[in-house]
Amino acid sequence: MMCIVVTKLEGERCALETQLANVKAGTLSSTLQKQEEKNRRLMGKLAAMEHQQQQLEQMLKELMDSKNNLAYEKGKLQLCELESWLGVSHQGGGSVAQTLENILASHSRLQHNTESVQKEVGRREQELASLRRDGLQGQRAIQRLQAEVEKLKEKLNAGTLA
Repeated sequence: MMCIVVTKLEGERCALETQLANVKAGTLSSTLQKQEEKNRRLMGKLAAMEHQQQQLEQMLKELMDSKNNLAYEKGKLQLCELESWLGVSHQGGGSVAQTLENILASHSRLQHNTESVQKEVGRREQELASLRRDGLQGQRAIQRLQAEVEKLKEKLNAGTLA
């Protein structure tokens, strides 16, 4: 009689352990799926940010090229205008001054734009670094959860859940 009760209790215990293992495995699988989805989203954001950074770097390069070209043209124009101004009456000097003022204003705007782009590139680089950190943390969490799922599967197969 006692053996029958013990056998029934052991059977119930095994059934409960199996249910517990299934619940734990299901919870871990769900958590793992959420972490993988979060990781996919972060990796997508990272790719988008890297693409934007490349575009910003290209824009910065173009601005720097434009700035250098403008400086070259400014020097060339100043020389030509100075030569012509020296050869003409004082009345012609007003247009030279206006041209030089326009060039300086354009150069100032270009410098301001270049600084703005450089600040944006710096901000994007910080954001990329943050996304990379988040992605690595997500990958570590996924690996940890996968290892835990594997351990639970092994225990479930061995029937030794505590």
